[in-house]
Amino acid sequence: MGQSSNDVIPTAIHVSAYLLVAEDLLPSLQHVKQTLDTKAAEIDDVVTTGRTHLMDAMPVRLSQILGGWSSQIAHGIDRRQRCHGWPSWRRRHRRRHRHQRPPDFAA
Repeated sequence: MGQSSNDVIPTAIHVSAYLLVAEDLLPSLQHVKQTLDTKAAEIDDVVTTGRTHLMDAMPVRLSQILGGWSSQIAHGIDRRQRCHGWPSWRRRHRRRHRHQRPPDFAA
């Protein structure tokens, strides 16, 4: 007996997406964050005009702007690392389809 394509295709897509995020996206985001932090430290003395709804506003340091971008990336990395979507999805999927396989089929 083999697996149905209704099980194999979605599982392959989920596994591929998980691997791409874990092995490619997260290391790249961490590198970008580290680069932004380094650059922000280098240009801490540069002052620029802040913008609020396309109007001139209070002067801000360029490092503050880069720090905001770095913070957004850090929050995204943190959300992804706290997400336990893959293991719980796999458990739900196994539980949901347990009744569809023969009793002697290895789990």
